[in-house]
Amino acid sequence: MKVLSGEIKPDSGSITLAGEIYAPDSIDEARAIGVGYVPQRIRIDEDMSVAEAIFRTSFRSTLDLKAKESEADHLLTDYGVDINPTDRLNDLVPAELATVEILRLACEETMVILLDEVSASFNDHEISLFHALASRLARQGRSVIHISHRIDELQSLSDRIAVIRDGAMHRMLVPRETKRAALIEEIFGEPVARQHRPKEPKTGAELMRLDGVTRAGSLAPTSLSIYTGEVVGITGLRCSGVTELATIIGGAARPDSGTLTFNGIQHEFADVDEALGAGIVNIAEDDEDALPEQATLTSSVIGDEASPEQSFASEARRLGEVIRLVKTLGVKTSSIHDRIGELSGGDQQKIKLASALRKPGVLFVLNQPTKGVDERSRQQIYELIDQLTEAGSGVVLISSDMTELTSRCHRIAIMREGSLVDVYPNESLNEDSIMVLALGYDWSDAGDSELVGKGNH
Repeated sequence: MKVLSGEIKPDSGSITLAGEIYAPDSIDEARAIGVGYVPQRIRIDEDMSVAEAIFRTSFRSTLDLKAKESEADHLLTDYGVDINPTDRLNDLVPAELATVEILRLACEETMVILLDEVSASFNDHEISLFHALASRLARQGRSVIHISHRIDELQSLSDRIAVIRDGAMHRMLVPRETKRAALIEEIFGEPVARQHRPKEPKTGAELMRLDGVTRAGSLAPTSLSIYTGEVVGITGLRCSGVTELATIIGGAARPDSGTLTFNGIQHEFADVDEALGAGIVNIAEDDEDALPEQATLTSSVIGDEASPEQSFASEARRLGEVIRLVKTLGVKTSSIHDRIGELSGGDQQKIKLASALRKPGVLFVLNQPTKGVDERSRQQIYELIDQLTEAGSGVVLISSDMTELTSRCHRIAIMREGSLVDVYPNESLNEDSIMVLALGYDWSDAGDSELVGKGNH
């Protein structure tokens, strides 16, 4: 993807685009030629409006703001995108931000659109909208290259699937002719077991209790209990209150009202560090400070380098622990002393999670922990989560992946429009019913009252 986008040059070989040699010197030059790129981590000035962002790299960038907003409104309406051109980027969710970037390339008459894991944290509803947009671009005669580790998404969106294994082109597959299990085996060279519903948890004491916690304008009074030995999932759509609830549980924000009780003691955490001191480990979705790009893989996993006074045997054990972890998680690196910035986004996510899970805690708040990782790595991360619950810790899993929620969580809390709809036992939900509840559809009138079971907090 870096070669195609113009970020780096190939050491050998050549690329042809529309009958001409394609050898851009930069991402900007590639875009000028007709190849646009949307990375997994989109970095734009968040103070820009949607209209300014869409036209920032085109000739329309010289238009006045009103003209940009008018043009953007027409473009958004034409593509059926429900975003206001005057909205600020810092008010958008990842799916909306990716849509803005894709439309930016679309209005520049880009021939080839490269999408690098842009849908990694989308929920099912957002994925369906994204697929509709990508399919429309393909019908316009453009080529869309979409990198994804979500197998179901690849099968539903793609006309062809290129399987890359060990740095080489392995096979080109046709989704309608390839079953899910066969595709996974082609990717990894061996079968990977599909997840089923979790076993009955060995729940113990109440770890945390929220009583009527609120955030002004974004979270209505919410009550929830979390117990040792269980995984509680939290999900919802845009502006559902998921983010606000997660920040309160993880100690990143105080509630405006209501109480938080942890291990029998009422708390008002000032920040995540204070929460960590009490035993709550918070892993935010996009916390770039958690793993500085210049840090080494070793220091990220086991902390600062060993002191001069440390014995050789102790240092060997430290490094051995890193090596075992790298092998277990399948991190692709030439050395455990490589910089974090040299790893892929998926491998960075695995190291970030492994580093956090080593911290002393009894409640782990995981926000999109499998974002951007492949199917095998997902299973390895799930095994780490299982180890936490088996040891008696509680886990809060914030996820937009409905399959992940039904396969990993013992109970699932569904948020909508700033309120907790309810907390449901796993066996009463499936992927479809979660989305029905998150969207607010009432299927009871259609005679499908058994679709969703009764919940409990």
